[in-house]
Amino acid sequence: MENLKLETTFNLLAFASKDKSLTHSEFRILVYIANNNAFTIKQLQKDISISSINIICKNLKKLMNLNYVIKEKTNQRNKFNISPYNYYINTKKLYLHNNYNNTIDTTLNNANELYNYFFEKIPTNRKINKTDNFKAIDYIHYNLRISYKKIKEIIDFISKDEDLKLKYSRPTFLRKDIYKFLENVYLFFFI
Repeated sequence: MENLKLETTFNLLAFASKDKSLTHSEFRILVYIANNNAFTIKQLQKDISISSINIICKNLKKLMNLNYVIKEKTNQRNKFNISPYNYYINTKKLYLHNNYNNTIDTTLNNANELYNYFFEKIPTNRKINKTDNFKAIDYIHYNLRISYKKIKEIIDFISKDEDLKLKYSRPTFLRKDIYKFLENVYLFFFI
């Protein structure tokens, strides 16, 4: 049984090493969690030698959002230097290859590349607010749970029609009307 757990953990780490959405520090934290069961954030900071606890917390949150790590409450009274949570490796991640967060071997693996792809396919002469458009792409992907592949298909579809190009000339416009677009136009042509 221990061999099976070790093998699945090894496979998960191999899977995570190919994931382009993970940074170096996030992968180091994932390996640390795989090797240690009970630890505090301070201990993690000291062992991995990351300068800020805030960076560690953000990385842990991202690992939980990507389903690499499970956070579980310990149900113990909060004592000094004892973490109220335990973090575990999610071995079910190996069986979730088709989830919306999977970014393995894709050319559009983050909002920056999708942003560039959007304006490559749908160019505009108008002044654009870069941060608002990044937020719009992130919102479409993470909050509405639409995969990068599906967003790319939507952008390709919009780029073929001149009226749609004018209407959705920025990702913020697309974000505001995404459900209406999917109901009326996209589903009509792709079903």
